[in-house]
Amino acid sequence: AAAKKATEYGAKVALFDYVKPSTQNTKWGLGGTCVNVGCVPKKLYHYAANINSLIHNEAKDYGFEINENINHNWETLMNNIKTHIRKLNFSYKSGLKSSNVKYINAYAKFKNINEVEYTHKNENKTLTAKHFIIAVGGRPYIPDDIPGAKQYAITSDDIFFQNKPPGKTLCVGASYISLECAGFLTHLGLDTTVSMRTIALRGFDRQCADKVVNLMKETGTKFKEQLIPSSIIKTDTGKLLVTFINTKNNMIDHTEEYDTVLYATGRYPQTKNIGLENIGIDILSNGKIKCNNEQTNIENIYAIGDILDNCPELTPVAIKAGEL
Repeated sequence: AAAKKATEYGAKVALFDYVKPSTQNTKWGLGGTCVNVGCVPKKLYHYAANINSLIHNEAKDYGFEINENINHNWETLMNNIKTHIRKLNFSYKSGLKSSNVKYINAYAKFKNINEVEYTHKNENKTLTAKHFIIAVGGRPYIPDDIPGAKQYAITSDDIFFQNKPPGKTLCVGASYISLECAGFLTHLGLDTTVSMRTIALRGFDRQCADKVVNLMKETGTKFKEQLIPSSIIKTDTGKLLVTFINTKNNMIDHTEEYDTVLYATGRYPQTKNIGLENIGIDILSNGKIKCNNEQTNIENIYAIGDILDNCPELTPVAIKAGEL
């Protein structure tokens, strides 16, 4: 959005975009989190889940004679959603081309305040510019101190493109991302459990948060409260054996097997390894950037989106900020 708006004012613009594969080797195209592994696929899975819920819970009351053995095919849904997202990727790329934005599918790092370096088609290159916008967004966090977590768990970067149904699933964390995923998995007919350290939807209105949890419990999602994984082991049958500890006393509580473990315990900004230390950008301990109206402490360098300190992590906010 920022790149296209800049060309409207006559600027010569290049846009770098490169997705590092997830811990489970999932990767995607142009368009950022929302388009590829966020709002768009999430809503489509929710639509499918809502259809399933309507068929099984309400259709008969409206006079529909529902036959038995109504099955949902995860692979069909996943492939159709993937195709839809690829169309969006193509339209974004076409939009950049028609706006005369030079799109470079490479990972850029700052060399100094006017240069970035990158590798493209096996060549090491540099690009010089008068102004820069950092809009690298965030990625899901998987803790390093839980044995087996990074090796076997998936995140919201992976769930939408699983080649087979996730089966019995444990969603670790009680953030809105965890609850959203647990919600559509439950309503697609999958055995789904949420593991939460303390309370759900921290930072949200408590009355609303409690109502969400109660409604999810009533419609089939299970909750393990004050219970979190301490380790994940893959068994000989391919199942994931999760050991839970009680957060009140830090003692092992029990073990349980799952087909899929999904971590949704927060996201971290992708501000490491892009050369910010080479140019003296002010970065907080959480990886976010302090800005004044999207301008960093370096006059010609701006930042937008989820990487900003004290800014709503919302796509429309980032788009508007970029255009401004």
